[in-house]
Amino acid sequence: MTPTFVVPDVHGAYDRMGQLLERSGIIDAIGRRTNHDVRVVQLGDLCNCVFDSIEDDLRCLDRVEDWIDVYLVGNHEHPYFGGPPFLGFHRNRRIDGRLRELNGKGVIQPSIVVDGVLVTHAGISTKDGYTTADEADRDLRERWEVRPQGRPFSRIGPFRGGWDARGGPLWADWSEPKCRKFSQVVGHTPGEEPRWRGAPRHAQPFLLCLDVGGGKRGTRLVGAWLRDGAVELVDAR
Repeated sequence: MTPTFVVPDVHGAYDRMGQLLERSGIIDAIGRRTNHDVRVVQLGDLCNCVFDSIEDDLRCLDRVEDWIDVYLVGNHEHPYFGGPPFLGFHRNRRIDGRLRELNGKGVIQPSIVVDGVLVTHAGISTKDGYTTADEADRDLRERWEVRPQGRPFSRIGPFRGGWDARGGPLWADWSEPKCRKFSQVVGHTPGEEPRWRGAPRHAQPFLLCLDVGGGKRGTRLVGAWLRDGAVELVDAR
C-alpha cells in the first residue's frame, strides 16, 4: 500500500506546515517536493478563513496539489460550500475561487480510507450507522458530491454550540462518542498532545486526534505516518 502522511489542522500556518513536511522527508529545505512515493493527506482547516489569515491561507492553498495530494474539507472551509459559518468566518473571493477549483478537480474530499483507517476532519459516531471504514467513506463521498452543504456535514452538536444531538464529520468534538468498529484519525479539537482511544498504539481499532492547536492556539504541528495500519507520529515544534 502507498505510505500516507497525514498533515493536521494548519489554520494558515504555512511555514510550520513546511517544517513538518521537511522533517518528514517529503519536501526539501527550499520547499521542493522530493518524495512522490507518499500520499499526503491534509485533515481539513488548512485555511483559517478569518480576515487576518487571508494571505497565509492563500499561501497554503498555492501548495495544494504540490505538497498536498488529498485535501479533506474542514469546518473552516465548509462555509465556502454552503455550510454553516463558524464565529469569525470571513469570505474572500480569491480563496473561494481556489477552493472551488480544487473541489472540481476532486482534490477536496470529505474522507479517505487508508489501510482500513477512516480519516476525516472530525470523525463519525457509532450512531451514524456505518460498520466499516469503506462504507462510511463511500457514503460521505456520495453525499458530498450531491449536497456538500447538507447533512451530515452541517450537523453541529452541543459541544460546539449546535442544536443537533451529535456533531457530523466536520464538527464532532473529540469529547463526543466516536465509532469504534474501525480505526479513525481526526483533527478539529485542539489539545496539549495527540490523543488516543481504543486499542494500544499500532493495533486496531484505535481513535487518534492529531490537533494540538497549531496555527490557531500555538505553533506546534503533529503529523502521522500511516503504514499498513500502523501509526508513527512526527512532531514539528
